Amino acid sequence: MKKHLDTPAFSTISLAVHSALLLMLAMPQIALADDEEVAELIRITNTVEVGVGNTSADSAKFGEYNGLNKSGANVIGNFRLRGGDAYSHGNDLGTGVNTWEIKGNDLGTTSREVSGSVSQQGLWSLGIGYDELQHNISNTYQTPLVGAMGGNAFTMPAGFGVINTAYIQPLTFLSGAQAMTATQKSYFQTVDVHSDRKNTRLVAAYAFDRQWGLKFDYNRLEQTGAKLMSASTDAATALSGPGGSTWGIEKMLILMNPTNCYV
Repeated sequence: MKKHLDTPAFSTISLAVHSALLLMLAMPQIALADDEEVAELIRITNTVEVGVGNTSADSAKFGEYNGLNKSGANVIGNFRLRGGDAYSHGNDLGTGVNTWEIKGNDLGTTSREVSGSVSQQGLWSLGIGYDELQHNISNTYQTPLVGAMGGNAFTMPAGFGVINTAYIQPLTFLSGAQAMTATQKSYFQTVDVHSDRKNTRLVAAYAFDRQWGLKFDYNRLEQTGAKLMSASTDAATALSGPGGSTWGIEKMLILMNPTNCYV
């Protein structure tokens, strides 16, 4: 004996009623989202944020691009201010076409950004901006070289002298750079190696009519600092083995490569 279970089918009218009820429940949320987006466009919302950040330890890698490579507390600020007769003020709707805005992000760090703009909608606009970004490479690099990180050259100090590559230290048998004098070793210093990018921009536009307009866009990118690069010394010869055969010697160096350019 077999039993058949019949599943009741929803009629077209029933499905339509259920769909209408679901739509009625969702419409207030959709309308609320639309209202918030419209309010963002026509109402002035100014914000200013000021905070204190604390970094527990020095770390070039942790602060590689965010400017938080040094331990300790630092002030961080953000702001956005807008105005003009195109925005509503309180219950009064904006009736004009003029707007202005200034804003800044991550102020107090080496990844700061600030910009400003003013415009008459449909006719002209003017904007300026500036931003920085610092790439921290190492905070433990030691070198006797001297020179500004934003300059274009690193040189040996005048009193460093010459490393005697032929000298072999007694007992330790150290030679070359391993056998430097105490005076030469005193010139070594720990340097924060980083490269900085600074970007300045200016944008201006004017519309003659709906078909024709003029736009000016200027951008200047400047990069300074240094990067670490590897290099090898020239091959030298040394006696080896009972037969006095010669073989090449090369040493690897890691040097600061200065960077100072703009486009």
